[in-house]
Amino acid sequence: MDEVPLILWLNGGPGCSSMDGLWLENGPLRLKPGQNSWTIEINPYSWHRAPAWTLYVDQPVGTGLSFSRKGKYCKNDFEVNRDFHYFLEEFLLLHKDKFLSENSQSAEYVLRTPFYFSGESHAGHYIPSMMDFILQRNEGGLADRGLTPMRVEIPLSGAAIGNGWTDPYHQYAAADAAFGAGLIGSAQRASLEDKERQCQSKLKSGVYKSGICFALLDDIVDESSGRSGHSVVSQYDTRLWESKGASRDFPHGHKTVETYLSGSGHRSTSPPLNINYKDVLKAIHATEAIDAGQQYEECTDPPYLALSHQDGLGVVDELVRVLDHKSKPHILFFNGINDLICNHVGNEKMLNSLPWSQTSQFVMAQRHAWLAAGVSSGEKINYIEGRPDGYVKEQDNLSFLKVIESGHMVPMDQPAVALSMVRTLLHRGGKGFLSSAQQLQRANTNPSARMCLLDQCPSCEISLPCDTEVNLAGDVESTTIGVDSITGLPAVPLASVGTFVAAFLAGILLTCFIQRRKSASDSKRELVSLQQNGHNLELAELDDDSYSDHPEDREFT
Repeated sequence: MDEVPLILWLNGGPGCSSMDGLWLENGPLRLKPGQNSWTIEINPYSWHRAPAWTLYVDQPVGTGLSFSRKGKYCKNDFEVNRDFHYFLEEFLLLHKDKFLSENSQSAEYVLRTPFYFSGESHAGHYIPSMMDFILQRNEGGLADRGLTPMRVEIPLSGAAIGNGWTDPYHQYAAADAAFGAGLIGSAQRASLEDKERQCQSKLKSGVYKSGICFALLDDIVDESSGRSGHSVVSQYDTRLWESKGASRDFPHGHKTVETYLSGSGHRSTSPPLNINYKDVLKAIHATEAIDAGQQYEECTDPPYLALSHQDGLGVVDELVRVLDHKSKPHILFFNGINDLICNHVGNEKMLNSLPWSQTSQFVMAQRHAWLAAGVSSGEKINYIEGRPDGYVKEQDNLSFLKVIESGHMVPMDQPAVALSMVRTLLHRGGKGFLSSAQQLQRANTNPSARMCLLDQCPSCEISLPCDTEVNLAGDVESTTIGVDSITGLPAVPLASVGTFVAAFLAGILLTCFIQRRKSASDSKRELVSLQQNGHNLELAELDDDSYSDHPEDREFT
């Protein structure tokens, strides 16, 4: 069984329990709503069927069924990572016959099993930070931070981050996602974009907890049904609506999980399950929580409050160090396209802006329609025959997948599709998500329909994630061409692109055989359709405006 990977799951918050993942998303058993009560059933789409060893952890301390006898809680990422690394070492040592080998050069043991992180929402902050911490520890780093000697070297194979909260600068806002969903109009969008700039200014100045940032999503949700409406759109799924002023209902079943794990029947409107909660805690190795007086809640205040001062702090640098690491862990970001709080627009904006060595190639990578391998149409929720399951793009060890008919919790909304997705990550062969085994279909349309008529495009600033390079990448054989090599002219600042546009387009015409071009002297935006290696390739406007979403309240992310 050595070849079977170990995958660890984390929910977000901070302070929200991974028991949601275990009982409502991708665990071996799941709670199922019945006509009058909930039942427990075997989950045919549990991630252990990938196959994989699966591990669900409540962290940081004080979350869910984890506890602190002294009332001390983690105050920053270093403390979170230190505690988690200590836990992970102890877990692996406890099961060393399954996971460890001796005689590592840097430690007493080395993990021999492929190891992956996974999680959603605020786990998009936890996971890059934890991976960076572990990789540094593997190489003898952080020796001056008073850490206990490392006993286990832990190589990292990759991660699956769902609807992740990774870069608040690009993710606090939700105006573009809300506009695309029809929840706001142009005037509201313009007003929100002004607030987004104010929020970004706060973040740039080091203010990571700001009312103006929290309000960006509140304004959309609060006004989604008008003043006389009795419901508001769910920030976790734009297909769902919740009663104004009522306690949060999303995810459906979370109150029953609280009943199941705490014995407090008043927490749920459903009749309590006919099971003693102490027997449940014994089965999941969590009975010490009872002795410590830790009663299970989906999201708990102490760990959240201890970390709330860094709510707007991103982990972009940590993510980039992981992507650039010599061991090449493969990072999959996946997003349910109906989520508002951690929406696909903000996540794509974040990835397109990474200070990573291959960001420009990632931006220009071919985008594909994606079908989940081995999943029948009957296993997909709200499926329409012929529709893809999502859209994917990939560059080296970074993949980004948008999943259709899904909100904040993809494994709950599309369990069969999510299992297929994680199988592809854990047992990658060939090109992984771009493999023919994924029944790849190109997301092509008529080239002339994709051409942006320049005199019809709104005026906006061009801002590429690289300083002076434009990268024209094919599917597999990608070519990086500096601006100066395209035009024969010295590289110029992007701010000068308006005066440079004629020579720039002429160079592309000569080099890439562009099919069509129209220009307007007063336009600052370009969108061209190129042909390279026989495949359609789009070069589109990229700007630095923030998209996004973020937990407007601390209850659940």
